[in-house]
Amino acid sequence: RRRVVTEAEDVQTSDTPNEEESKARGSYIMLAALEHTTPYFGDVRAVAGGLGKVVDLVSRHHPADTDLSLVHAMLQHTRTPGAGSTAFDYCLDQAIEEPPIKVSIDDVTETIKVYRHTIRERGGEEPGLEYILLSHPAFEERTKSTIYPNPMTRHGVLCFFSLWNQAVGKLLARRKPDIFHCPDYHTAIAPWYALPSHPSLRVLLVLHNAEYQGGISTDQVRDKKMTYLSKVFNLTPQFISDHLLLENRFNMLKAAVDFVKERQGSKGICAVSQRYAQECENLYSLFWPPLCADARRPCKRAPPLIEGLDNPMLEEERAYLDCPLREAKQKAKANTQALLGLKVDPNARLFVSLGRMVRQKGV
Repeated sequence: RRRVVTEAEDVQTSDTPNEEESKARGSYIMLAALEHTTPYFGDVRAVAGGLGKVVDLVSRHHPADTDLSLVHAMLQHTRTPGAGSTAFDYCLDQAIEEPPIKVSIDDVTETIKVYRHTIRERGGEEPGLEYILLSHPAFEERTKSTIYPNPMTRHGVLCFFSLWNQAVGKLLARRKPDIFHCPDYHTAIAPWYALPSHPSLRVLLVLHNAEYQGGISTDQVRDKKMTYLSKVFNLTPQFISDHLLLENRFNMLKAAVDFVKERQGSKGICAVSQRYAQECENLYSLFWPPLCADARRPCKRAPPLIEGLDNPMLEEERAYLDCPLREAKQKAKANTQALLGLKVDPNARLFVSLGRMVRQKGV
């Protein structure tokens, strides 16, 4: 049966490591993502693209000297999903219910329920792993086909991301991980909410698709809009101005970039490949170095802000050939031509593109 924890929400849970325990066993990392899988219970697959696969891989293959908490906002769920159902089973009857989280949006207090699945306890021979699931009507009205609400111009979408970021910020403050793994813009504001009670927090910002920056490109933010955003996100107008505006337009990703620049000496941003890191720095003004104060003097070139990951292939996903490569390619080419109803011609050129047919992939 599910055990319910009833302590006050700002009290650390008994599973939250203290500083000495953290140093003894290595780093404690928290990753928050809207895309998620649960390979250890419920068989949930809320995946829209590459990020979902990355989160799944992290849960299965994170380093042996780290403990990991995966934080996810639940989608529509039921105990008995039938064939073709859009709902998932998160096995909440097997989870521990932790103290709820309370946040303020538009001067209204919202309560988020918190459930925890512990897969491996911390302090054992294997790295600790747990799933923290967040429950709120705004989260659970989504389905696996609507994981990301949009567009950002809608009031309800802004409230959703405020709810998500404030909830993750409260968890960061409550559990005090060493490192917060932040994929793209979705939880870019969360570290700032946690900062007053967790000043030693460090952020790893991983760019999967930097074109989506959680921004509103159509509106310039003036006085009334600043006050509106301040109430929605429960932040001061000064914070909105300093960390959520890029060229006078709302931009959530800027909050995480500013956190890394100001609190980590600009170290802690990476992209999913070396090539994509260079592309991001070339294309997006958010990552450009500041202009020289004196235009008559040449600026010293700043070091790259974004590092590129090696992104190696897992050994279990690597193809092993039982015949020479040329022969294997010839067989695969003939099979593909036959499957697609093409003329089986060993001399024909076959072009293959792997990826979604969207503008961001160059299609």
